[in-house]
Amino acid sequence: MTMRSARLEKINRLISYMLLLAALPLLAVACGNSSGGSSDPSVEKVSDYSFPTDVTVSADGTRLYVANNVRNSVSIIDTASMDAIADIRVSCNPRHLAVDSADTKLYVSHDNVSGCRLSPLPQLDTDPTTGFSGTKVTFIDLTTNAATKELRLNGMKQDGKIRSLSSARQMFWDTSNSVLYVTGLDSSSVAMIDTDLVDTLATYQFIFTEEEAGEVKGYVRNITQPVDLDMTSDGATVVVPQYGGASLSLIDTTTLDEYGTAWSLSGCTNPSNPVIYKPSGDANADKYVFISCKGSDNVKIYDISDTAATTATDLGSIGVGDAPTVMHLSSDGKTLIVLNSGDGTVSTIPWETIKGGASQAYGLEFSVRSGSSDANSLLSDMAVYGTTVYVSDMLANTITTFNYADSFSSVKTITYQTDKSSKPNYFTIFTSFPY
Repeated sequence: MTMRSARLEKINRLISYMLLLAALPLLAVACGNSSGGSSDPSVEKVSDYSFPTDVTVSADGTRLYVANNVRNSVSIIDTASMDAIADIRVSCNPRHLAVDSADTKLYVSHDNVSGCRLSPLPQLDTDPTTGFSGTKVTFIDLTTNAATKELRLNGMKQDGKIRSLSSARQMFWDTSNSVLYVTGLDSSSVAMIDTDLVDTLATYQFIFTEEEAGEVKGYVRNITQPVDLDMTSDGATVVVPQYGGASLSLIDTTTLDEYGTAWSLSGCTNPSNPVIYKPSGDANADKYVFISCKGSDNVKIYDISDTAATTATDLGSIGVGDAPTVMHLSSDGKTLIVLNSGDGTVSTIPWETIKGGASQAYGLEFSVRSGSSDANSLLSDMAVYGTTVYVSDMLANTITTFNYADSFSSVKTITYQTDKSSKPNYFTIFTSFPY
């Protein structure tokens, strides 16, 4: 295959991926199960899911929460046995999850669904055919494993103005300050919700207006197609890549507004998932961010310590697999784990070794694709606890688990060159890197 044809094939696959995600809200409510199984004894697969789009692990690592986009439910899994503990019914097309540090509350974001009449909660309207449609967030009480409230995000108010958030994607829950940050893909915005206010509301379903629940705490517009976000460990800054704008926005958590103009990100096409470097006790915590670049198959590193800067300080690039999306940094800051949705793999980057100045560093690659081909397998999300990785496959309807530190389970070793003169797609580091 020529380089041109290979590139076209990759572009076509990415287009198909985006079309599939856009079509999820139109799929039937009924779920379809798929049989799992693996010949690899180090990999365990669970197959009782229905288009799992998000997987999140509890703070203590004992529970796994899975959003079933087509079955309209959230599964709770015992990570010791990988058996289902509960399956909580929610409204149409749950997409992403955010759990509090005490593992007692869970928020679920939903796709923008027109005319959705499905809800486990009593309707506000007397007409049973009228649903609580639009983009919403569901609140789940994990002490009872039941959905108790729905928050509608279109038609809400902030500073007396009507604001709307559509196609909710990833959330970040600042539990210390009781603020839930929600990204809106289609509305190109981020909304900030007061979770203490949600706790006090007695109504089942509500809109953030003066007449109902009070206004939302904050709302930032013109962030082109945000899909994910992260917060510095000091709680001062929220980092939001603009998937459709190839830029990076920094939000001041005090003013709940952008610090300034978004930074343009060169060499990063379709920036998706940000991971701020913030291991406890590290002098460089909160100084830089890793960003997965889905369209250019690399991970970029930027200095975010100067929020008054007008341009991004580009610190380097790491070539990974096809279409990297979700990333996690190990709790000790030594390893970056990257989900490559295009080729069905997970790559590990030995960050501690690379930043230490070694001329070469060695990572691992794991094959986690559940289906037999691209047509019946699409990795959608990843969660990490300790050295255990959980990967959801939304087409094969499986969750795959493995130990990212186990070289015997990997399919190959990746060599990262830390020399600037090395090939493209290898790691490149600039002399300005702040160590």
